Amino acid sequence: MRHFFYIGFLALTFFITACSGSADRPPNDEELRVAASQTVFQINDEVRRIADECRGEGSVIVNPLKAMKCASVCSFDPKECRKIPKLDMTNFKKLACEKAAGEPGWICDYEYQVTSDSEFIMKMFRNTYGDQSRATGRFIKTDQGDWIMVETSS
Repeated sequence: MRHFFYIGFLALTFFITACSGSADRPPNDEELRVAASQTVFQINDEVRRIADECRGEGSVIVNPLKAMKCASVCSFDPKECRKIPKLDMTNFKKLACEKAAGEPGWICDYEYQVTSDSEFIMKMFRNTYGDQSRATGRFIKTDQGDWIMVETSS
């Protein structure tokens, strides 16, 4: 009986360690790249939203600001606005990660480059994030097992 208790205890310890251990390590290079690039994907989503609005307006757009946005977003396909520019994060490199002090997750430094085939999209990025090529963020693991970047409290 004592033998079964010992084996059960070891199995339970292994299971708990295996399930909780992944949050006890920082994100690897690919996990960090995917989590950090979510800001880039948000800009791409905004461009898709603008393109959808432009397609709904037709060829005559009365609002000058909207006409300028549509001309920029739809510049690759002005007639149907189906081919739209996008932003890409390239040359991503994880520099270092350290356990966050006083809050969950990891504080990680990384560097990257952002490219686009559209100057309009690059201006959107620069207006929001500047010309930086290095950044620091706090990364946590969700219940679904995905790493996400969250705002730091400090």
